[in-house]
Amino acid sequence: MPDTGPYEQYLQELQAAAELFADFEADSESGGGRLGAMAAIKATINFLDRTSGNSELRTPLLRLLLALSSAEEGSMDPMLKPVSLGKKRPILEHERAQRGYVAAAMEVVMADGIGRDAAAQWVARHAKGLGVYRKVRSTAWEATRDWRDTANAGNINTDVDTVVYRTAVLTLEQLTKTEAFVVGKGKKIALEIIARARQLGNPKS
Repeated sequence: MPDTGPYEQYLQELQAAAELFADFEADSESGGGRLGAMAAIKATINFLDRTSGNSELRTPLLRLLLALSSAEEGSMDPMLKPVSLGKKRPILEHERAQRGYVAAAMEVVMADGIGRDAAAQWVARHAKGLGVYRKVRSTAWEATRDWRDTANAGNINTDVDTVVYRTAVLTLEQLTKTEAFVVGKGKKIALEIIARARQLGNPKS
């Protein structure tokens, strides 16, 4: 088997983690995919170890991994303790992730040279039926535009939508540098991103 570079090895480990996550995502008794999520975090930590000389970059992920490990062993780490929001319905993590995917899809469409509002309208039209749109008070395309702006300005250390969005943007930047991204193909990639958002499901509100 030929040697693979750090990035290719990272993708292989992420693929294995994604498969593990998919196997247990619907099983709440088994942590709802927690082992797969832990494997993905481990893959990212390994990637940082192989490619970066700055050990501090891995510290937040390592801390999260330890918190998830505690949950796997039956104890609650303070990091995972829900924040009390009173009577206001919180935005669930899978909903934030869906917003991140929607934002990423809009970014990819914009990479095709399409304007901001037009890109938001295109994404909203093709993401119709996605659960995250259920409670929006504005139009779907305006919500899409706002989610992209929010994800772009968010904190990658704490905001799930920003993590999903930034990961997609980083991948897009890598593609453009290697000329793997061809202008005019953005919409096809955006549809694949929207499909990933749909895989998160549309739980009851």
